[in-house]
Order: sequence, then structure tokens, then C-alpha cells
Amino acid sequence: MIILGLLALRLLSLIGQASFFDQLKSAFGARSSKTQHFPPLHCWLTRFKSILLSKFGLYFYDILAKQTVPPLLKASLAKTSEDFVGKVHTFQKKSDAHCVYLVLEAQGLHGRVSEGGYHHPKKYSVKPQGMETYPPIFAYPVERVVNPVHWPNIVMMINSSPDQGDKLKVFYDKATEKRPHISYFIIRADPHVWLVSIFESKKSEKDSTVNSFMTDMAMQLRCHTVLASLKSFAKS
Repeated sequence: MIILGLLALRLLSLIGQASFFDQLKSAFGARSSKTQHFPPLHCWLTRFKSILLSKFGLYFYDILAKQTVPPLLKASLAKTSEDFVGKVHTFQKKSDAHCVYLVLEAQGLHGRVSEGGYHHPKKYSVKPQGMETYPPIFAYPVERVVNPVHWPNIVMMINSSPDQGDKLKVFYDKATEKRPHISYFIIRADPHVWLVSIFESKKSEKDSTVNSFMTDMAMQLRCHTVLASLKSFAKS
């Protein structure tokens, strides 16, 4: 988690400055009009760093948002290789999702979990209990808190068939006198992070918009394409 925090700080340092790619251009491109050739491993590391900056821009969005103003943060994240926050916003509007969460499964993690899922190992905090061991580290467009209406179902889905977490799972909660029918879509994005979309309606489990977003987003957050390209590079 310390590495994640350092990467988040690195992303924060880029806010208000030239993007990483602009820095590369000024550092290398301005010296010569000729095409710059870098070793394949160097190019792969650049791609990997870029996707990690994009990923942790989403994971640490709330923490970054406290350090700047929304327009500046939005512009900075848009310069990353994958604007995950922008993708969530677009999906939520297109699908009419009630909310989209990233939920941290803190059970089994060493150390404590605090604000936004990150906590300095030498700083004291009360050990989370019950539902608090599954804190939301990102939420849109709702507030990032443990929702007592949805969390029992989310935790139940996380703990049911954990070996099938890489596959999209769907759960329906019938309507009551106080609330409408609720549809839950959940998939593992990282070993301890889950992507959750909630709809206040009966959403088909075969809905192409929801399925594409959930599976594609999870694959990108796992850095699947970049890591797969390293395997191909190693074989060549």
C-alpha cells in the first residue's frame, strides 16, 4: 500500500504541471527532430507506469480531490493514458446506474485500513470491524460511505464463490414498500478490490452496456493488456 501511496503522490505532483508525456517530449523531443528509439523494456516500463498512474488516479481520487479544485483534477486525469474516472462518469450517465463503487476487501491485509483504503503503517487507527472491513475507496455519484442498505448484499457477493471473483456476478434484491427493486453487478478488479455497479431497477444480467463496462474496466485495472505484452516480449 505504501507503493500505491507514493504513486498517488506522484500523480498529485503532476497536477498543475505538464503531463508525463509532455515532460518526455520536452526532455527528448526538443533535442532532435529524429525519431527517438528506446529499448523495448524501457518502452514497456513507460506503458506500465502510465497505466498505474491512471489506475491510482481512480483509487485515490478522493484524496487527490482534497488537494486541488475539481476542474484542475479532471483536466490532469484526462491527460493520463486511461481516464478511469471519466469512464465511470460516462457509464453512470449512459446506463442510469444508481452508483458505482470500488470496495476494498480489507480482511487478510496486513496493517490497518483508514481513509480511502490507505493508512500509514506507523499511524494509529482503530481496527475496523464488521462492514467497516469492506470500505468503499471510490464512489460515484453518491457519497463514499458504507451504505447500510447495500453493504450486506455487497459483502455477501464478495464472500460467495470467491474463487469465481474474476467473473461478473449478478444479484437481485426484490422491491419492498420502502425501496425499489435493486440489481447488483460485481467483479474483482484486484486481489482485494471489487468493482460494483448498483441499479434501482431490474437490470438484465445480459445487458451489453453493463457487461462491457464491468469486464473491460476490471481487465484494465488488472493491467491485463500491459502485463500480457510483457509475456509476449519475454518469449520473443
